[in-house]
Amino acid sequence: MRFKKIFNHYFFWVVNYYLLPHPTGAFKRIDSTISSLPNIKKGKHLFGSIEWRYKNKPIGHIHGNRVVDILFPKEIQTNLLLDKRVTQNTYAKNGISIHLRTNEDIDFALKVLIQSYNFVKLKTDKHETI
Repeated sequence: MRFKKIFNHYFFWVVNYYLLPHPTGAFKRIDSTISSLPNIKKGKHLFGSIEWRYKNKPIGHIHGNRVVDILFPKEIQTNLLLDKRVTQNTYAKNGISIHLRTNEDIDFALKVLIQSYNFVKLKTDKHETI
């Protein structure tokens, strides 16, 4: 069973990294925008991806120039999944994925990442003041 899970994971990423079209420079554009937000720290995530955190709370992460993954509460996730550009994350039940195929996808991913930043910031700062 473990072999099947590992095989499926690598198959998924081979398809995403090498076979599907993607815009050049997606990572640079997204990273420069999100990293410039107040109190954001950038670090390594699983499988070579890069993640952003607000005061140690995850905002989202990106896999190369290909896929952005973001965690949201169920009600926000449900609304986002109504958009055809958003898919259910393969590994996190409360996560979404945005596949970066066009410049419009990059703009949309930035919009959703900023929405995640604002949500996490509000929730984190609210708990700090209590």
